[in-house]
Amino acid sequence: MARPRKRQRRRFGRLRTVTKHGHDYIEASYLTPVEAFDKWPDLPKRQYKVVTPEYETEAVAWLDKAERDIRLEVWTPPQIERAREKREAVTFREYAERWVRERRKANGDPIRETSKQKYREALRLYLYPAFGDKRLGSITAKDVQAWWDGFKPERAAEGASLEARRADTYAKLRAIMASAAKEPIDDEGNTLIKATPCTIKAAQGDTKHKVVIAELDQLQALYEAMPAWLRLTVYLAGYLGLREGECLGLQRQDIDLDAMTLHVRRAAKTEEYEDGSKKNVLGPPKSRGSIRDLTIPEFLAEPIREHLEHVGPEPDALLFPSPRSGGICAGQTLRNAFKRAIVKTPALAGMRFHDLRDTALTRLAAMGATTGELMRQAGHQTLAVASKYQHRVQSHYESVMGNLETAVTTASAAPADSTDGPDGELEALAGVLAAMPLAERVGVLRSLPADRRVAVLDALPGDVKAETLTELLKE
Repeated sequence: MARPRKRQRRRFGRLRTVTKHGHDYIEASYLTPVEAFDKWPDLPKRQYKVVTPEYETEAVAWLDKAERDIRLEVWTPPQIERAREKREAVTFREYAERWVRERRKANGDPIRETSKQKYREALRLYLYPAFGDKRLGSITAKDVQAWWDGFKPERAAEGASLEARRADTYAKLRAIMASAAKEPIDDEGNTLIKATPCTIKAAQGDTKHKVVIAELDQLQALYEAMPAWLRLTVYLAGYLGLREGECLGLQRQDIDLDAMTLHVRRAAKTEEYEDGSKKNVLGPPKSRGSIRDLTIPEFLAEPIREHLEHVGPEPDALLFPSPRSGGICAGQTLRNAFKRAIVKTPALAGMRFHDLRDTALTRLAAMGATTGELMRQAGHQTLAVASKYQHRVQSHYESVMGNLETAVTTASAAPADSTDGPDGELEALAGVLAAMPLAERVGVLRSLPADRRVAVLDALPGDVKAETLTELLKE
């Protein structure tokens, strides 16, 4: 037990020698100011500082500073000061690693391992080299601007887009720094930094990849170029709009040829962990809306039936198991096979597997599917996401534009006393526009005079009119 030794009495605080475990120490202490308990009720009655004898002057200075701060009414508990110093010592790397590990969605669920993987890759490749060892509070807007100006994408030879990669990485940096500035880390409401240094107004960069939409004959050629065990994925993605992971996550029980229904309930994904290990796993699809039932068209029944002949009889047997392990197939395996098939179909040069999903949804839109129907087919939950998939099917577009030209020309050339009259002209034009994809329909309407645009809108079918107005009102 410590044995205190008396010292000369001080005007403020107490200074004494104590012995602990056979060694002498200098113990400085003073009574906590009474008024401090109103703000910090859990403070101890006395404040202590213990040093070795050679640092006695440090203990004396500590007491003198406390006396001065109390007299000037600027005293802060040493516990608070130590917590502040600890906060200020946190590096970007330390905080970012914890942020990714503990991050949760708005609904309280942890973010998925695949999302964590994307964050860790961006941190490792682009953010740690610039900010990793810096104290979080020392990173300035000037530092962020210098990082932005000097950004270079990895794997540039593979066609990485500087603008898109930089904007995506900056969004991750901004999210991390925003949390550090807004989320309290103690009961006092303190945050790690006072304000985010991410002040650049960065628009999302344009992706360098240009979506390739396959015509029907090209889709068939691609199907035949794929390995037999994987070729059905071309139909499932290219006609039904399944994602890569949704294809690889399908099991026998998800196919009901009696009811002609395909159930999307899970997705395969490759998770990469902090230790660098990877594992192919089955999990829920991208979002809650992605869990859906899709109608299988009659022309797909036979290809599916033939494929099922090579699938295990168990309900949970995978439709596309790994040829090596028999387990979950990696997405990279599918992508590699797809790249080899593309080489055999040069008309689709530059196409990615995900473009098959664009192909399916674009073709459905061209055939008159409403936005709501497209959202259900794709598993989208917002109009903004659904609108990304309204690309152009060239053969259909040429036909639509030909019909538009005919309708407008005929209407313009009609005699004044034509039996059709203005109403007939409007109905003809509205009929052509209703068959067009939303983006192209809106483009034509915006080119018309305001009064004529209103008249044509009134002539559109109800559901087409509603989605068209929604898009027009975005401007």
